[in-house]
Amino acid sequence: MRGKIGLLVLLSVGISQGDPNETDEKEPVPQAEEEAGKADGENENKAPRMNNEKLGQIIRRIDPNAAGGDGVWQFQLNDVPLICMTDEFADRMRIISPILEMEKVTPEQLAKCMEANFDKALDARYCVFRETLWSAFIHPLGDLSPELFESAVGQVVITHLTFGTTYNSGALKFGDEEDEDVEPEPEPLSPLETA
Repeated sequence: MRGKIGLLVLLSVGISQGDPNETDEKEPVPQAEEEAGKADGENENKAPRMNNEKLGQIIRRIDPNAAGGDGVWQFQLNDVPLICMTDEFADRMRIISPILEMEKVTPEQLAKCMEANFDKALDARYCVFRETLWSAFIHPLGDLSPELFESAVGQVVITHLTFGTTYNSGALKFGDEEDEDVEPEPEPLSPLETA
């Protein structure tokens, strides 16, 4: 399989939250950028930047039983396990969901995942890390809106659920190539709607 199929590798799932004993007084990137923008008058009409506190509130609206906080949450939507990790200093956020151990993924399935990353998974992605296939969404934390986060959660869940069938994120498909799979695609999820 090596050399035949390119793997998209999720390089740093374990995002560092920083050492609390560090003496280096760093400010989170979003706050530093926000203050710089205000000095230039650029951020006065923009929405407030996303941070861990706001993100935690959104996650708990999606799943009141969510566990964690301060940059790492575990939660579920439609019985799909999700993990959200942030790093305010690096201004990064990712939502991931484990799909299957790589030893159970066929070369054909992996090739379909890579093709889907080009035209059907859109903002969500299939990726491999530590011998596991994941669905993932990665984005700058500060620029994240509540609506984009909710859409991202839905796309990660649908990408997880459509592995092995239509391999899509439930969003629009890029291009017009007809798919060989004829199974119906699920409706896009709205994390805040109740069943």
